[in-house]
Parts: sequence; structure tokens; C-alpha cells
Amino acid sequence: IGIDAPSLDITSCKEPKVIASDIAQRLKKRSAVMLKENGALCCGPGKDDALAVAMILDKNCKAMIASTLFSKGKPINPREARKMRENYLNSYSKKVKT
Repeated sequence: IGIDAPSLDITSCKEPKVIASDIAQRLKKRSAVMLKENGALCCGPGKDDALAVAMILDKNCKAMIASTLFSKGKPINPREARKMRENYLNSYSKKVKT
């Protein structure tokens, strides 16, 4: 997903083609886009990868909610988030064989 997830307000009346184009634009070099009042759209090279993205995004959302409930809900420092992402990509993520 990256250190943040792009979002899109699709609640206003838009043409389906415009919504699809807006989503595609936000998914460039990303694996998820948050859709206001509609959850999120997750993708990947395969179904298992998309499900892994959804699982990570779900955990991140729960962590933010818990942080907000029990403290001020301050996000992780972007520098620390990048380190955590690099560690995940290098240590835990499933490598796709080409």
C-alpha cells in the first residue's frame, strides 16, 4: 500500500467512467484506494496478493481507530513508516516469481 493510502470521494453523483478513471489514477504505483463511505479497493498481481493488501489495510485502519480511542490518534512518523514498509517488503512479503 505504501506509507499512506490515497482516498476518493465517490459519494457525489459522477459518471461511472469518471469514477473508474479517478480510481485508476490513484492506484498508480499503489495497491489500495480508500473510497469514502464505501470501504476500499485493493489490488495486486494475483488474488492472494490483493487479499494480503486488504488484510494489511484492515489492520492499519483498526490500529488508527484504537489509537484515536486511547490517545490523540497521531500517525506514525513518515520516516519510521518508510522503514517499516522496507522491512516488510524485504522480510515478510511474498515474492512474486516471474
